[in-house]
Order: sequence, then C-alpha cells, then structure tokens
Amino acid sequence: MVAPIGGRLRFHFRIIPAAGSALLSWLMLVLLFVVVFPVIYRMEVLMVDQIVDRKTVAIPGPVGDITPQARQARDEAERASEAARTSEKQARAYAQQAGERSDTATAKLIGDDASKTRTALDSWYGDLLARRSILVSVGDSYMAGFRTSNPAMSSMARRCADALGLECRNYAVAGSGMLGGTGDRFKVQLDHAASALAADLGRVSVVLIGGGRNDGSVASQAGYQEAVRSTLQHAVDLFPGAHVVFVPAMWDASWPSNDLRHVYAKAMEAAVLVPAVQAVRGAWSWGIADPGYMDIHPGDELSGIFGQLMASAILHGGDTVWRDRELALTAGGSNVEQFGGTAVLSHGVLHARIRANRPQAQGANLICRIEHAATLGVWTTFVGLTDDNLVWQGKFDGRDFSRIGDIFGASGDHKNYNAQIVYHPLVTV
Repeated sequence: MVAPIGGRLRFHFRIIPAAGSALLSWLMLVLLFVVVFPVIYRMEVLMVDQIVDRKTVAIPGPVGDITPQARQARDEAERASEAARTSEKQARAYAQQAGERSDTATAKLIGDDASKTRTALDSWYGDLLARRSILVSVGDSYMAGFRTSNPAMSSMARRCADALGLECRNYAVAGSGMLGGTGDRFKVQLDHAASALAADLGRVSVVLIGGGRNDGSVASQAGYQEAVRSTLQHAVDLFPGAHVVFVPAMWDASWPSNDLRHVYAKAMEAAVLVPAVQAVRGAWSWGIADPGYMDIHPGDELSGIFGQLMASAILHGGDTVWRDRELALTAGGSNVEQFGGTAVLSHGVLHARIRANRPQAQGANLICRIEHAATLGVWTTFVGLTDDNLVWQGKFDGRDFSRIGDIFGASGDHKNYNAQIVYHPLVTV
C-alpha cells in the first residue's frame, strides 16, 4: 500500500500466507517494480525540482529579484557582448577598407607598364592583357579642333584623352554630321577608324562621338533619328568592349536655335535605343555667353574646358553634365543708376535678378544686358515691382533686359525697378 508520510510517499505491503499465495506475492512484487516504483521516482524528481525553483526565486529578496553580484555579472556580460559586436563591425570595416585599397593598388600596378606586377602578368598571359589605351574620336569641326591653334594638341578630343590618360586617335571631319553637312559622315569616320586600328581594336578604350550642329537642316526629316541610332550601334559593333560615348548638339555662345532643339531631341530619342552607349546631355549649354569662341568655334581654352567636361562624364558615368556658372551683367545706359543684379546659368536654365534706379520715367528703357550673349530674334516677357509697389512689365531678348512700361501704379522719376527672371532656352522662345 502506498501513502504520503511527512510530505514524502511511503509504501508497505503484506504477503498473504496461504497455500496458493506464493504466486500472488510474486505478482505483487512485479507490479511494484514495474509500475509503482517508476511512478514514485518521477514524483520525487518533480518535488525536488519544485523545491529548487522555490529556492531560486526566493533567496534572497522578493520573487523575481537577483543579487547585486548577479546583476553586476549580468551587466559586465552585456558590456562584453556589446564590445564584441562593436569589435566585429570594426574588423569587418577595416577588412573592407583594406580590400579596397589592395584592389586599387593592384589595379594601378597592372595599369603601370613599368611595374613588376604588369611585367609578370605580361610574361604569363601575353597579349591577353593588352591595355586599352586608345580614345577614338569622330564628329564635326568641334571634335576636329577647328579654330584651335594646334588641332592635334588642342582639340577637345585630345584634351579629353589627355585627362583620361589615353592616346587620342582623332578621325573627326569639319563640316560633317550624322546625316547632314559635308564630308565623311560620322558612320564613315567610324569605318575609317576601325580599318586603321584593325590590329589594335582590343586597345580601344573609348569611342567618343560628338557634334550635330550641321544636322540642323535635316533633323526634322523622318530618317534622322534612325541615322543617329544606326551610327551609335555601328560604333558598338565595330569596337567590342570599348566604352562608346555620345555628346550631341554642341553649340556656340548663342542660345540654341529651333534647328538645334530638333537635333537634340531626336539625338536623345535615338540614344536610348542603344543602351550600350553613354549619351551625355547638356552639351548645348556649355558655351552660352562665353567669350572663348573664335567665330562659332571654341578656341584653345574653351576646347580644353569642353574636353574636361567630357572626361568627367566618362569617368563618373553621368548621363548629364552641366557647366553651371555666373554670367556677367552690365548696366543698361545713361538712364540707369545704382544698378545691381546677378545672372546664373544652372542646369542650362538662366536665373536672373535685376535692380536699377531709373532717374527719368520717360527716359531710355534698357535696364541691363548679359555680356557676350546673343539675341534670340524674339523676346520673352516678365513682370517686376518697384520699391513702392508699382507693377511694371519687361522683356528679355537673350541679351538685354528692358522695361516695356508701367502697368499698375503711378509712374515717376527715380524709381527702383526690381525683377526676377527664369528663362529655359529649350522650352521658351
């Protein structure tokens, strides 16, 4: 029989003395060992666990509390764990930096023909590691360097190649275009370049195609966009592995004409159809109001600037390169005093602020002008205020900011005229 005594289970049994009781006694013993004893053992273990649990949460202090020593040990463990995580992050960052520096150093050594690394690689792999060191240039007179002092040295194509550390092979022809102009068109120039460099095609790093101003008369034709697309694809096919870069619609110091707008729009539409080509937007604005032109062609200094802009686009992979800068403003004439203003070309858009005192209300209306800028042949209007809130209307013709007349308020002498003007040359005429 089993009975709890003093919080523990006890048992006792009695063997029945009888003639046939031996078998029964043995059966009871088997039952005790097989069933009862295991149950008693499991109950003992559960009770011990409960006692241990009660002691753990109850000693010392309230339930759920821990000793100061345990709390300190826990805090130290947490700090050590956080320090380990920080050290791991730092180690990974240092490893990444070390890998990048090692990669950069190795690439530099491979590119250095005089390095031992390069010599070893050449001895192992020979022509398989032929360095791409040539820039091929095609285009119109801008790319050819017409009007520079020494086209072979001062063309924008040569200046771009110099900035990239490449050898320039310039096949550009003055007066040519994608479809218009005279002389060998861009696609024919590409053929000439591929033929001349047949033994060195693997060394061509960049194929630079620039121009388009001679296409103004044909840009509105149905076949112009396809002519641009097929020329760009032809460059990709002729020079496998080279970086093909297209710089359309370079222009002079004047604002872009309607013909140039058509050239630019069709050229960019065609360029997106050849994903392997990097098309550089914004070149039409690089020379606006710049004094560095010889007629409509860049001189030495401006060609150098254009070449640097192209090299920047090639190095950084940008699809748009702007030449943001401040344009020079001068006061309009004898009827302007205390003139002040700024004109900034930003992303191809003109932002101007002007302020001037007009001594005579009925005197000359010219407020100011942008130096070296050309007129549009048309003008766009704007509205301004005087200091005493007289509303006045003005016009901008690409060079001059002039007063048309006063709209609201009393006109008078010695009024300060103020205005802010935004002019986007591709969308405003």
